Amino acid sequence: MLARAEVARQRARRQIEAKRQQQRKLKKRALIYASTKNVLEVINIYVATTHRIPRQQVLNHSNQTDKPYHRVDK
Repeated sequence: MLARAEVARQRARRQIEAKRQQQRKLKKRALIYASTKNVLEVINIYVATTHRIPRQQVLNHSNQTDKPYHRVDK
């Protein structure tokens, strides 16, 4: 019984570490883009990669508004 709890704990630790690694990779990618593109574009790309939304939808938010190309600024 104790061994099973230990295995579960190790699995959780590995998952957390994998998540952190992924975030580090995404931040690095965003920084690389920052050196070549404008900041808004970088933010859009970062949002798209972290939330798995196609880039075009992030750029115009057409999925949330009835006006197809109305940009939503929050």
